[in-house]
Amino acid sequence: MVYMLVDDLYLRNEKRSMVEQRIEDLETRVTQQSFNYQNMVRKNLSCVNGIEEALEAKSTPELYRILRRLKQDLILDKPMGQLPSDNPLFKLKSKNQTVSRSSHTMEIIHEMETTPFPLTKPLRKQCGETHIRYLIPEIKQALCNELSLEKYTGGDWRAFAQRIGVSSETIQFWRRMNMKNPMEQVLTFWKDSKGATMTMLHRHLKHPHINALIPAKLISDFYQVD
Repeated sequence: MVYMLVDDLYLRNEKRSMVEQRIEDLETRVTQQSFNYQNMVRKNLSCVNGIEEALEAKSTPELYRILRRLKQDLILDKPMGQLPSDNPLFKLKSKNQTVSRSSHTMEIIHEMETTPFPLTKPLRKQCGETHIRYLIPEIKQALCNELSLEKYTGGDWRAFAQRIGVSSETIQFWRRMNMKNPMEQVLTFWKDSKGATMTMLHRHLKHPHINALIPAKLISDFYQVD
């Protein structure tokens, strides 16, 4: 009798585990479908906005630039603005050197203090209401490199994503994808918002929970955000 009860409890526990696993699988599929839908809507908006901009182009070079950006926006596996591997802003002292998160950050700060930024600072800063679609590629790369590194406190791409309205389910789904550059995906999500300006970008970066000083400083050097 005791053995029968034990077997019955074991079978019930096994069935419960199977049901829980099934529920978890369904939740994952729902999250993935939700992300796919958001991605489809984003691409549709990119096409509509890109076509409208192309129709308003004043010259052939401007038209080419708009169409090139639209193509890069739709092909997400080719991020814009890659810096050369020998750029002193992101180069470590040794290729085989293993550094901690803090030492990496301190090295970048040191390089920025001693090495000129690989762009000529403008005589006149651009408007702070400039949309993030037109963010200088080198600054965009610095931003993605900084916030794609996850921090124990959570003050990285995840906090930024929450501040711009990305759902917790989508953030968790992106984490499970193990993307090399999750901040690139966050910017892609945000770029179709009319409120995604340099001023708002700078404000998010300066938020105490994120406190991304390096990219915030670069943005304030080139855009009127203060």
